[in-house]
Amino acid sequence: MHSVTVRLQHSLAHALRRASIERSLHYDEPYTQQAIVEAALTAWLKQHGCSSHE
Repeated sequence: MHSVTVRLQHSLAHALRRASIERSLHYDEPYTQQAIVEAALTAWLKQHGCSSHE
């Protein structure tokens, strides 16, 4: 696994944090900020024809 650091707009970071907390409280996967971002980025890359290598 490689590490990448990104900066997010305050409102986006806040929404991610809130989604993570709400999903965790309801035991909905994915619920960690890391897992949510990975799922979203994987979907975006797939939609735009980029392959992901695991």
